[in-house]
Amino acid sequence: MLNFVVKLKFRSPVHFGYKEKTYQLSEITASADTIFSAICNSWRLLYGSKELEEMLNAFVEGNPPFLISSSFPYYKDEFYVPKPVGINLSKLVNDIKKAKKIKYLPINCLAGKIALGGYSNIKQGFVLKEDTEYIYFNQEIPRIVTDSITSYTDIFYVQAVSFNRGAGLYFFLTINNEAFLSKIKASIYVLGDEGLGGERTYGYGLFNAQFTEVTESNLFNSHSGTYLLLSPYLPHKDELMRLNPISYDFKERNGYIYSMGGQNIRRKSVIMFSEGSVFSNKPVGTLADITPPSFKEHKVYRYGLAYTMPVQL
Repeated sequence: MLNFVVKLKFRSPVHFGYKEKTYQLSEITASADTIFSAICNSWRLLYGSKELEEMLNAFVEGNPPFLISSSFPYYKDEFYVPKPVGINLSKLVNDIKKAKKIKYLPINCLAGKIALGGYSNIKQGFVLKEDTEYIYFNQEIPRIVTDSITSYTDIFYVQAVSFNRGAGLYFFLTINNEAFLSKIKASIYVLGDEGLGGERTYGYGLFNAQFTEVTESNLFNSHSGTYLLLSPYLPHKDELMRLNPISYDFKERNGYIYSMGGQNIRRKSVIMFSEGSVFSNKPVGTLADITPPSFKEHKVYRYGLAYTMPVQL
């Protein structure tokens, strides 16, 4: 088993939409299921549909060749993860209002018992060191839509997220089968030129990928008995009887198929545990078959495998 941190150093703004026809809103991160779908598309471009199907079958059969987390922000050498659901940080920051605004914590603060020593600056939902600048900023880009019949034009705006110098996104990658390592890396490199997220037609989401192997870290080797979820998680039916969440939240995942076989076809919606949920036992998860009845080209899956980090709460 190999563990990597994959840094995405963006060369252009990004747009991660989360609600249909609300272009003026964007998330600042991409979920694991979004990244997985994008990797699958790059895999098909490089190696063909047959090899992609073989790779997906390994997931369906319960032998995933790799696992990924959602993406989260980094700033220089500081990496951030979502704040555990339900945790009260007001005593640590000495301000109830500021504590409620916190969405992300430095990963070093969660590697052992939660502590915020040396972090006193709260901006944009992050707990930062005092000298840290803004991690990202938003822009509203004007666009024109033209009616094909009347030629009437109307203006609308798309929110673009740009990261500060030294900042970007990262995600964890665990390789269970080393035979897949070179193909996964190649697919992610190609994805950097294809673009991640929406508005790729306009050059959004381009990045350079940097892989750093994690050899010794209590992020992966600790056995605290409490696990922080770092990806959307869909339990396998065999897990339901032993599922034991401590604190949790849900998110609905939907959208449209992006495939050479057909586009603009809505995928089935799935309700999943969201990042930041905490479990007393280590969750596993599964791929969800979300193929619409009208779509016959190939199977469509939603990535729902859990990527977790041991924490002490």
